[in-house]
Amino acid sequence: LYHSHICNAPLPPGGPDIFERGGRMASKEEFGSSMEDLPEEEQLKKIQEVMSGGFNEDDGYDSEDDGEKLASSAGLGHHTVQCVPDEGDHRAAHEGLHLFFTNRFEEADAFFQQREAVSPMHSTAYGMVGFIRAIFTFEPDQILEARRRLAVAHQLAKKHAGYDTTLGSLAKLVTFRKSKPLTQEQLSARLNVAETKLIDSVLVCLGENVSSLVQGGLGAKWAWHRYDELVHHVHSSDPKSTGQVTVCASDLGGIYYGFGVFNLLLSILPRRVVRLVQFLGFKADRDVGLEALNKCNSLARQHGGGMRAPLASLMLLGYHVMASAFFTVPEELPTHIELATAILEDEFKRFPDSALFLFNQGRLDRLKGDGAAAVKSFERCIHVNADWSQLKHLCHYELGWGTMAQGKWGQSREHWEVLERDSKWCPAFYVYMKGLCLLRETQDVCKAAAVMGEIPGLCKRRFSGKQIPIEAYVNRKVVDHELDTGRGLETVGGRLAVLEMLYLWNMFQTLSPPEMEAAEAELTGAERSETQGLDTEVQAMRLLMLGNIYSYTGRFVDALAKYRQACEFVPRQEKWVFPHAKFEIGSLLLMSVANLEPHHRFGALALALAGEGDKLERATKAKAALKEVDSFKQDYNFEIRLKFKMQAALAHSRNVKKKLQKSEGASTPP
Repeated sequence: LYHSHICNAPLPPGGPDIFERGGRMASKEEFGSSMEDLPEEEQLKKIQEVMSGGFNEDDGYDSEDDGEKLASSAGLGHHTVQCVPDEGDHRAAHEGLHLFFTNRFEEADAFFQQREAVSPMHSTAYGMVGFIRAIFTFEPDQILEARRRLAVAHQLAKKHAGYDTTLGSLAKLVTFRKSKPLTQEQLSARLNVAETKLIDSVLVCLGENVSSLVQGGLGAKWAWHRYDELVHHVHSSDPKSTGQVTVCASDLGGIYYGFGVFNLLLSILPRRVVRLVQFLGFKADRDVGLEALNKCNSLARQHGGGMRAPLASLMLLGYHVMASAFFTVPEELPTHIELATAILEDEFKRFPDSALFLFNQGRLDRLKGDGAAAVKSFERCIHVNADWSQLKHLCHYELGWGTMAQGKWGQSREHWEVLERDSKWCPAFYVYMKGLCLLRETQDVCKAAAVMGEIPGLCKRRFSGKQIPIEAYVNRKVVDHELDTGRGLETVGGRLAVLEMLYLWNMFQTLSPPEMEAAEAELTGAERSETQGLDTEVQAMRLLMLGNIYSYTGRFVDALAKYRQACEFVPRQEKWVFPHAKFEIGSLLLMSVANLEPHHRFGALALALAGEGDKLERATKAKAALKEVDSFKQDYNFEIRLKFKMQAALAHSRNVKKKLQKSEGASTPP
């Protein structure tokens, strides 16, 4: 659904292109209040942040095009761009990235380090490699190292970019002298300046607080202006003799890559975050971002080289395979799967057995609901990766979930033990998962309780003064439900804790039919096993999980009934159940309005829920349920994650309702 046709021909003379459509400055009428509406003191503070934009160094310089760049995002369409193969440092940097994507990670680092201090291309590529490591692991030391590399590359690129000094800019202004056309080296260096700032801004946003989002957004705004200038320079070049502007594949692909990253990342922010940073004054376009990243890949296929093509593929896969669980609605998953499959087929031709793409293959298999294939992909990823320990940790994490879903408790426990020993991310969570697997594997509540008893002492880390959300969750579970005692683990709540985790991590969709039947039997039998009845907390969770299993097995009316029953309870501890049940109701009703193919997993949903009213009535009910999620004001576990999913579903429900109202109005006789 977010896919545009990739045009293989050069950009046509005079034709519109993606640079004219995406990432433009929004007017006040479109975006609401902007930076000018802030108090003077706040404006000064924000201007200072723009100048730092995520680096400690001062990035300010005098641009010869500041007066024109804000007028529009100039397209490349006034003359044909001739894309030529990479040469020199571009080709060498591409070779270094090839080492990285073929699992020779240490060789790649050594290759780039040789010329990091003298070659902007090598330095930028080295920063890209650090960025990939950081974005895959989220470990603080990896993020700091990536930002260090990017800062070095940024300053080196500025030295080669040929920017005018302040005196030179004033001289041009007085004498009305036109700027000289950029050399290939200057164009490449300026692209590196913009790119290092942009991807550093992405890393700044990982700080998990509002100030980090604002600072990262300001850095991205600064980078955006540099990309805008690059397009202007290519646009204003003087092709009198040839009618063409010549740009190498890596540089033209780099411009597409920058526009794509900017538009895609900015477009998936939730509305509340956008309101917080609306003084940036930008309006991004998701379709444009995806089209630009696809174009970056297309250039590499046509002309060879294109050092940013595999990075564009990773960004696209991150959206289609990883982010699709949070930023899109279930009916769009087949499209994401189709596009991700095509990208991976191309990349495996270029980089056979690449660990990075094998990891994404495993995530794609999981998205398809093929748990066995996902386990094989992650095991293969570990086998081919000799150097990158953090990527192995990610695979062990996925394998822990995959084997748990298959009921292989001993194997799952071993994966969580590897992470407990070697990974720094969240030891309390790993111990919690190990304890759950140990309970199922041995049925020894004393041993499992001893493991659970370690968790409160492991929950020490803080971000912005707050406990890490997942640590807060497992610590609360142990304390509230006494899971560090044999009595607590023997209760129905203790026994169902494994299924609770599988639900929260969307693992029910990967269960095989026998595993699904076993989970259903356990949930239906839980109530009968309690002589005095289940307490409110456990009953609400049981109904929610049972509804989810009914949904995946095609019993949609029963699923909706279970979700509604779960909403009747008001848990004091498991507050997350109510908003999750309301979200499930909204999602189910919303999917019943979609025109799904009969072979789709939810293809029979519309017929099954016909008793809920016509399409417009179901869409109205879906929107009302989703709004209840939005208005649920109590703090609860996994709130941010659910709000991302809710915002995507709510935006989709608005569009669906508008279309239905329009079609209904058109069919009504005057």
